Amino acid sequence: EYDEEPWFYRKDGKTLIIILSMDQGFCGSFNQSIIDKSSEIVKSHPNAYIETFGKKIEGIIKKNKAENCAKQAVSSRYDVVAFSNTLASLAFDYIANHEVNRVMVVSGEFKNVLVQKAKCTDVFSIDKFNFDNVEYTAVEGSRLEFIDDVFQAYLKKSFDAIITEHLVSELSARVMAMDNSVKSANDMSEKLNALYNR
Repeated sequence: EYDEEPWFYRKDGKTLIIILSMDQGFCGSFNQSIIDKSSEIVKSHPNAYIETFGKKIEGIIKKNKAENCAKQAVSSRYDVVAFSNTLASLAFDYIANHEVNRVMVVSGEFKNVLVQKAKCTDVFSIDKFNFDNVEYTAVEGSRLEFIDDVFQAYLKKSFDAIITEHLVSELSARVMAMDNSVKSANDMSEKLNALYNR
């Protein structure tokens, strides 16, 4: 038994939507796919808390007039471990203190070198977890502390995978966009050179 009802007994609550975008362009249609997917998810969850990472998603806030929206600045976005720790702490804080019982993440999905698109991952939904079945045999600390620690470790590993795939998608999309730009520039240069010679 617990002194007060822990967060994982809460059945009613809001949704936290975390949106990962880029700070730079030159990614072809990848940025737009993130924006489109985010708009779709935000519209279907009008009362959700929204946390955005990256400058390219700022229009989402203005377009949807999201009141519960915060923009995060992350200096270590390419440091996967540091970034996943930041997101895990943020998500756990919302779950434990802001009556959130679902966490969704909009990020990039890497299909292959040529195809990258946006996806929405349901990182946590309180209906899918049964914390009563957690076996607790730790010597130090309470059962609640043990569950908190294990759950935060789960969040970190989940965000590790999401961020890694997102960064691979972003960089791959940027390489393809730059490669296409170089090819287009070369084609244009050849046409102009032929026109000049005529």
